[in-house]
Amino acid sequence: MIPVFLAITLILVFLVNYSSSKYGRNRKEQLDAFWARELKANTTRKKDISNIDFITIPDFLSSPTGSVSEEIQDIEKRIAELSEKKIANFSGKTNTDLKLEYGAANFQTLAEWDSNYIKLVQLMQKYMVALRKEGFNEKADLILDFARKVAPEVHSFSKQ
Repeated sequence: MIPVFLAITLILVFLVNYSSSKYGRNRKEQLDAFWARELKANTTRKKDISNIDFITIPDFLSSPTGSVSEEIQDIEKRIAELSEKKIANFSGKTNTDLKLEYGAANFQTLAEWDSNYIKLVQLMQKYMVALRKEGFNEKADLILDFARKVAPEVHSFSKQ
């Protein structure tokens, strides 16, 4: 009885050790590949960024709605301020991807444009909810249509 138990224990120890070693090797290979790609990205020369498609905020999105709550007025003001900045959607791309594609020297600029995009998406969501709460459904629908065009990956845009 004891030799069978000992044999089973040894086999389990061997299997656990083998699996752990295999996982460690795979993890090390993944990390090495990641750092090699990151190093290449960090040494990529500056590239032309003039071909980037910017998002233009339409007038109806930043124009005052009329007699509305402070919340809506604040959102409209923030969208109007954002409309003066460059906005680009880099969703689905990692920082490494951006540096490889446009050069490491452009990364801060690209990150700012992407940050503006994220702010726009968040503001549009808040704006639609606030407009619907006050009965401005037609304007909320216009914003919803625009939001679906510029942010198709955002699934939270709906007729709430």
